[in-house]
Amino acid sequence: MVGEYCEGDEIVVRIDNQAAITSVQNIVIESKLVLETKKELNKLGANNKVKLEWVRSHAKSTPDGNNRADRAAQQATTLDYVREENKLGTPKSWFKLKTKEFIRKCWNKRWQQEATARQTRIFYGKSDDKMVKWSKKVNRRNLGLMVQTITGHGLCGYHAGICNRDHEKTCKGCEICICGLCKNEVESMFHLVAECPCIMEVRAQTFGERILDAIKWSPEQLWIMVEKIGNLLKDRTYEDLM
Repeated sequence: MVGEYCEGDEIVVRIDNQAAITSVQNIVIESKLVLETKKELNKLGANNKVKLEWVRSHAKSTPDGNNRADRAAQQATTLDYVREENKLGTPKSWFKLKTKEFIRKCWNKRWQQEATARQTRIFYGKSDDKMVKWSKKVNRRNLGLMVQTITGHGLCGYHAGICNRDHEKTCKGCEICICGLCKNEVESMFHLVAECPCIMEVRAQTFGERILDAIKWSPEQLWIMVEKIGNLLKDRTYEDLM
């Protein structure tokens, strides 16, 4: 359009991407493609009135031209040959995304094959970005308590039994390891968080379910449950368990 002669016209460019409109309006522009686009729009606007207008994508009220542009873009991805002047190259963001996906896939595979950290894998069988973000926002004390919970090192009977090596060799489910609340199952941190029937109502208030068969919680929900379990066991010491 810039190459064609036009003057005194009112040109409306309809775009269904708000980020694209914002990027060309920025004072500081780092993207080469955005900078070239802005230069071309300025050329067009030298002798014409140019307006960028956002339209909602895939909506009934969207002008048909936007839908035609979408179909043309999809068809272009199937072309066997692209003219040299139309080649945009592969953006860095694509390489970053693919690199991150590859690293995550390799890490998760290694994590699943790891011989240790069995209790941690019960809570997190794969990498979790939400937990990473949560851990950066909380103080050291709260992070430490959360780590104790998901690694099984909290103040529970199962961990106390592991700490006592002589006991660990002979234990078949003794009073040290058995849950002090329900008196029925081995008292691991996962049992307290997800299974113990004596705190079903507490669990229901936190997660919306009395017994958790699948891991569906957010870090915030898990932390609330950790605090509630801590209040239940606040007077307990390892001497009591041993």
